[in-house]
Amino acid sequence: MGCYSITFGVEAGSQSILDSIGKNITLDQVKKAVNLAQNIGIKVVCAFMFPHPEDTIETIQEQKRFMKELADMGVTETLAFTTPFPGTYYYNNSDKLGIKVLASNWDEYDAKHLVITIKNLGEEQLREQLKELIQEVGLKTEIEENEDLMFQDNRD
Repeated sequence: MGCYSITFGVEAGSQSILDSIGKNITLDQVKKAVNLAQNIGIKVVCAFMFPHPEDTIETIQEQKRFMKELADMGVTETLAFTTPFPGTYYYNNSDKLGIKVLASNWDEYDAKHLVITIKNLGEEQLREQLKELIQEVGLKTEIEENEDLMFQDNRD
C-alpha cells in the first residue's frame, strides 16, 4: 500500500546489551523481521546506538559481527551516539550506571558526538572501538564544518 522502507531501532548488536537496556527483542527476531520485510519488497534500515552503559570490548565486537551480518543481508545501517539528554533515565541515573558525561556544552548533545564514557571503557578505548566498527562494518562518516558525526551505510 505504498510502504517502501522501514527503519528498525535495533539499538545494539549484542543480546546481553539488548537485555540490559530492556529492549525486549532478540537478535533472531531482528533477522526474522528483516527477512519478512525484504521478502515483500520493503527496504530495511536498522538503527544502532554507541556506546551502551554495560558495553565491553566483547559486546562491541558482538555488535560489529551482527551489523556485518545484517549488512550482508542487504540492510542499510545507521549509528548514532548514546546521549544522556536531561530528564532521561541515563541522565538521571548516570552515577548508578557508570556514565561520565564528557560534553562541555549543549551543542554536543545531538547524538553526533561521543559525549559519554562508560564504566567498562574510557574515551580512548571507545574511540578506538568506534573507529574499528566504522571500518569493519563499512559505515561512512559525514563530517560537517563543526565536526559533527553521523554514521551511515557506505554500500551504495
